[in-house]
Amino acid sequence: SPEMSFTQLTGQLNFVNDVIDSKDLQLHWQGLPLAVKVSSHDEADYFHSRIAMQADWSLADWQAHVPESLAHYGQGSLTWQGDLTLKNYHDGDFSYRADVSSSLAQLALTLPAPFAKSAEQDLMTKLTITGEKSSSVIEAQVGEKLRFYGVLAHDQQVSFSRAHLLLGEDAMLLPLEGFHITSALAQADFSKWQSLVNNIIAGINIT
Repeated sequence: SPEMSFTQLTGQLNFVNDVIDSKDLQLHWQGLPLAVKVSSHDEADYFHSRIAMQADWSLADWQAHVPESLAHYGQGSLTWQGDLTLKNYHDGDFSYRADVSSSLAQLALTLPAPFAKSAEQDLMTKLTITGEKSSSVIEAQVGEKLRFYGVLAHDQQVSFSRAHLLLGEDAMLLPLEGFHITSALAQADFSKWQSLVNNIIAGINIT
């Protein structure tokens, strides 16, 4: 099963046989503060856990976990909420699904047009991650004109084996091996996009 280490854990966990719930639970995961609500119980084939999460991260909190080549594209605090469903199967396997959303309020983005925004603007963002022992699939949508799909292999060097970044409104195609970028923008400043793409490639390890 996946291993997750927490620090600065406060609040209350209640156990009644296989049923677990929580009250006022606060913790830090990889140095990042989270408010969580846990509910768990045993099923016929697996132990089922649902974790509702809320986060309000300062600039220093989240930038510490962003590649240096990409950190300067965002300024401000990051608030989000999400749900994690985890199935720990009795045979030792596991699977999970995480759904995260944020309006990106209070976060300024200095991305190339049309994706730049001030801290006063909202930009609805959704992230879904599904996975099991060998790999995870990451799907993200930022507003109406930026989408991402990637397959993350859980081998000795965790990395994307397939990924597709779609800019503009077009059909998202499942990528072949490697990292692919598709632009369907009516206008684009090539020099600014080239710089962003180089920084993305520098910030992730592609197999």
